Amino acid sequence: GLKEIIDGKEKCSKIFSKIISVGDQVMLGQLIQKSYNILHPEQTEVHLRIFRSSDPNPKFICDEEELITIKVPMPNNSKGLYCKAVVQIDFSSTKIHFKACDADGGAAVDVDIQFHNNTQ
Repeated sequence: GLKEIIDGKEKCSKIFSKIISVGDQVMLGQLIQKSYNILHPEQTEVHLRIFRSSDPNPKFICDEEELITIKVPMPNNSKGLYCKAVVQIDFSSTKIHFKACDADGGAAVDVDIQFHNNTQ
């Protein structure tokens, strides 16, 4: 289903959040920045799943192709559900570059990127 119970509250967990669209102009060196909250107060890392869609306005991830998962460590989760991971994505070269940090500390953290073998 599209909803799950997280810390006793029903939340929609399969929403597609668009980062960039086909045809968007990106300047050399331009970073796309997104913030993501943790879902559980005891969470020590954020898993960001990156999908590709042929739909120009996707709503949910259910029918989309998962490309990679980025694991961002959250060493300081003392603010509970108010902790955020900030991810910067650079699409302006031949490779996609990711930078991540804890929104409170601001110090960059190493991210673990897992590529998915899509055979669809």
